[in-house]
Amino acid sequence: MITNKVEEALKTLEAGGGYEELTLDQFRSIYHKIINRKILNDHTVFAVFAEDRIFISFPEKPDVKFVITKEEGFFSKEDLNFIANLEPMGTYEGEHKFIVFLKKEFRLNWWKLIGIFFLTFALFFIANNVDMLRKVNEMILASITIFISIFLLFVVSQRGYKNEFKLMKEGTLYKFFQNDKYIAMLAIFLIFSSIVTVAFSYVDLEEQKEQNHQIILFLSILTSSSLVILAICYLAIYQYYFERMKLIRLLSASEELLDDRLQKYKRIRRNFEGSGEGLDH
Repeated sequence: MITNKVEEALKTLEAGGGYEELTLDQFRSIYHKIINRKILNDHTVFAVFAEDRIFISFPEKPDVKFVITKEEGFFSKEDLNFIANLEPMGTYEGEHKFIVFLKKEFRLNWWKLIGIFFLTFALFFIANNVDMLRKVNEMILASITIFISIFLLFVVSQRGYKNEFKLMKEGTLYKFFQNDKYIAMLAIFLIFSSIVTVAFSYVDLEEQKEQNHQIILFLSILTSSSLVILAICYLAIYQYYFERMKLIRLLSASEELLDDRLQKYKRIRRNFEGSGEGLDH
């Protein structure tokens, strides 16, 4: 079955037009046969990585498209390490994982986040007041609800980027989408965390006085952790989203400026050439 698929794809390549879906092993066999049988003179491979798919094209046969797929997981550049002349684009660096997102947030804001956690934890633990913890978590719920409204308005209102081609080429567009997903995950997790904390705050401490200390400690840790997550969400608004918009607009404006300068240069050159004068004197 694999051999038949490989031979069928090779026939499509030789015909100069068509579309084939393949596994990575099948494409590896095809590539080696292309070299061994000298089907192509140019063995350059253009590869656009799109998470669990790779779109393949050969410059010598541009009307032939191969798509490599897998059931789960991400493709990375290393999956095509058998190709000598590979030109990767898209998500070739592999999955932008949640842990990487969190590490970046802590690198940017570690002193703020640690300060928020320990200062609030000390306050809650010293206050030793369950009603206070309950009120704080109710305010966290209200605050994260406002954040989600702002977040959805920002994300949904973006119908597309003018520079999607350039952003996709280096995988930036993919990272935008992943960061959106991870921030949404944090916000949703915070909602459930705050609800659980409020629920625990209704435990009857009068009947369990010996557990009073442990429950206050537990609620204080949960509440301080929730405030840290809330801080990450709100810090993302100006540290990430404003920077994203700045990047997109500056990229667009830079292209327009370069195009405008090029048009002026061409007009000046035509004028000089028409007058018989040189540019360099």
